[in-house]
Amino acid sequence: MFLIKNFGKNIQCGSGPELVAKLAELYSGMSVSIQFKLRSGMKHIEYVDVSNAGAISYTYEKDKPFDMGKLEKIATA
Repeated sequence: MFLIKNFGKNIQCGSGPELVAKLAELYSGMSVSIQFKLRSGMKHIEYVDVSNAGAISYTYEKDKPFDMGKLEKIATA
């Protein structure tokens, strides 16, 4: 489960494809955090920017492509 947070405009997503769709649909032109639990039980946060066109990039690692597959692998179900 993923939680998109942006100053009170928070939405839970149950899967990677849903997360990507919600980011593009509801958060274009914004910077948000994606929160989820790791398999160890620790909370993990990724900070991303969503372009006006819906493209997702890491806020602090612009040269690194956003990898939804990686997030799905390290997140708990």
